[in-house]
Amino acid sequence: MVRFGMMERDLDIYKSGFEGEDLEEEIHSSDDEKDKKTALLNDVGYGNMEMAEGALELQMRAVQSGACEKLAWRAAEIREHFRLLYKNEGKLLLKLFPMLNDEGVGYFTAGGLCPLDGLFCELIMVPPTKFRPIRLFKGERYENPQSVNLRRVLEATETIKELDKNDQNKIPGIKQILEKKQGLFRMNMMGKRVNFACRSVITPDPYLDIDEIGIPEIFAKKLTFTEPVNIFNKEQMRRLVCNGPNVHPGANYIVSSSNKKQMLGGMFPGFSSEEEDRRK
Repeated sequence: MVRFGMMERDLDIYKSGFEGEDLEEEIHSSDDEKDKKTALLNDVGYGNMEMAEGALELQMRAVQSGACEKLAWRAAEIREHFRLLYKNEGKLLLKLFPMLNDEGVGYFTAGGLCPLDGLFCELIMVPPTKFRPIRLFKGERYENPQSVNLRRVLEATETIKELDKNDQNKIPGIKQILEKKQGLFRMNMMGKRVNFACRSVITPDPYLDIDEIGIPEIFAKKLTFTEPVNIFNKEQMRRLVCNGPNVHPGANYIVSSSNKKQMLGGMFPGFSSEEEDRRK
C-alpha cells in the first residue's frame, strides 16, 4: 500500500516543509524542528488533502524509524488513515477486498462514503432481554454472554464519563460564567454584592433585550441606586420624585446638597407618620 509508506518511492515536498527522503535526518535535526514534527505527529485535524497526506506520511515513517513518541493511536486517527487510503487507492482496495462491495457495506460506497468506516462501531444494537436468557449449568445460573458484554460496555462508558466529569481543565460555558456568586452577573453589580444584590436566578426571557435584566417589581421598588441630578435629567428626576416609592419607576428618598436624606411619603406602608418621620 503506497500511501502507508510500505514501498520506497520519492516523496513530494509537502506544505509542512519536510522532504520524505531526508526524514530520518530531519527528525534528529534541531529542537525547533522537533517541536514542529511532534505537532504534526500528534495532529488529528488533518485539514486539506495535501496537508493530510503529508502528515500521515510523516507519521508512518516516524513509526517505522522508531521516532514516534505516540504509544497508542486513537480510533479517530486510524479511521482518518483509512479514509485517506480509500480516497487515493479505492479502486485497488475494492479489487483486493471484494467484500467491500457486498450488500453489508455497499451502502457506504453508494452514498459516497468510505466503506472502511464499517470497520468502526459507533452504535450497538441491544437485543431484548428475552433473547438473552439466563443460562443454567450444574444447578447454577449464569448471565448470558451478550448481557455480560453489554454490561462491560456500560461500565466502560460510565468510567469515561467519570473521568470527563473529574477533569479540572474544562473550559467554562456561558452558564458557568454567569451563575453563582463568583459569576459575571453577581460580581459586576453596583457596589458590593451583599449591599445591592438579592437572590438572582438566571433564566432566558423573550421580553428582555440582551443588555437588560429582569427582577420582580417589589424588588425594583425597594432596591435603589443613587442618581445625581443635573440639567440633562432634571425633568426625568422630577417625574420620578412625583411618582414616589409606590409607583415604578419612582424614587424612595432625596439627598439634599447638605447631605440630608428625606424619605418620600408612603415608603413604609403600615407605619404611622410619626414612626416614618423618625426613620427619615
